[in-house]
Amino acid sequence: MNDLKYELLYEAHFDLAPPQVVETPNGMRQIILVTGGQMKSPKFTVTAAMPGAGDWLRVRNDGVMELDVRGVLKLDDDSLLYMTYGGVGVVSQAVFGRIVGGELVDPNEYYFRVTPRFQTGSQKYGWLNNVICVANGKVGPGMQWVEYTGFQIL
Repeated sequence: MNDLKYELLYEAHFDLAPPQVVETPNGMRQIILVTGGQMKSPKFTVTAAMPGAGDWLRVRNDGVMELDVRGVLKLDDDSLLYMTYGGVGVVSQAVFGRIVGGELVDPNEYYFRVTPRFQTGSQKYGWLNNVICVANGKVGPGMQWVEYTGFQIL
């Protein structure tokens, strides 16, 4: 009971549009649409992120980022997979400035974790409906892309 077992579920890369920034009383909102991407897994392959996928990110007043990502992914057999996840990004202002400034920053310099969930009507991939997943995130230079390595909790 004390050992948490997990295995690699996927590696993903998603291209991002520039954020739409909205200042609110609850912090800054950044709506960041996904413009493309793919996901590779030992068990499935995502060939495209369908239009409309994105992150409705909130930057709290303390600078911590709360992710709210939703999107539909197309698998190589044309099955559709709905993916949602929340998460947390803790990045110092100095490191965030380097990322936005176009530098590829080592992800060990910040904390970026998400908890994806999946939904599909595909019988072949129906097992994904019951998966608990945790992923490490990495942000590309200028926030032009994001990458994840996701692990299925067994």
